[in-house]
Amino acid sequence: MDRSSVGTVWVFAPGEYHWGRVIADTGWDYRVIYLDAAALKTVSQGFLQAEGRSLTVTAGLHRDPQLSRLLIEAHESSRIGGPLLKRQMQWWRAMGMLFGRYGSSPLKRASTGKEHHKVAIAKDYIAAHFAEDISIEQLAGLAGLSRYHFIRAFRRRCGFPPHAYMNQLRLSAAKEHLRAGKSPTQTAGEVGFYDQSHFTRLFKRTYDITPGEYSELMGHRH
Repeated sequence: MDRSSVGTVWVFAPGEYHWGRVIADTGWDYRVIYLDAAALKTVSQGFLQAEGRSLTVTAGLHRDPQLSRLLIEAHESSRIGGPLLKRQMQWWRAMGMLFGRYGSSPLKRASTGKEHHKVAIAKDYIAAHFAEDISIEQLAGLAGLSRYHFIRAFRRRCGFPPHAYMNQLRLSAAKEHLRAGKSPTQTAGEVGFYDQSHFTRLFKRTYDITPGEYSELMGHRH
């Protein structure tokens, strides 16, 4: 009998019968992610682009705390909501580790011959549309890469993921708005933050001051 614990990931094949019981009286917590045929096709396309292959994950119990943590973070992000690009980044990072370590087919790294140019195209698009809810599909399509390989290429070239670059642009624009006398609430919406609290947290984490305090330093009161 296999025994799961904190930091384990259990993969079941489609239609596989399974059951479990608690050995101690402490109870248990677990999260479940279902990948039906359509979802598996989407994931496969995200890794392989137009290759036409379908990926699967080897069934069994995997003791992998790092993968477990990434899957929990992605699951929690989907539950509480937030910026689309960040949520997608977390899922693709988790899926990349799951399929990269336990997938039935190896994930080949995309050719890097024109990687710099492809990433530059995506960066230009983000710079022109950072106030919008951009998706990984849009950026990967512009770069001509699968979603998974685009994320890896962007991080390799820029040192950080696409959503972090977009946040840098939003925060820079937010400072300009605040200096011009706009309120923090108005600024948050105009530069693309999905709510005021998220904007405030990120602004303070980056500049060690809240948007309201920064606005007052610039001589504005709201």
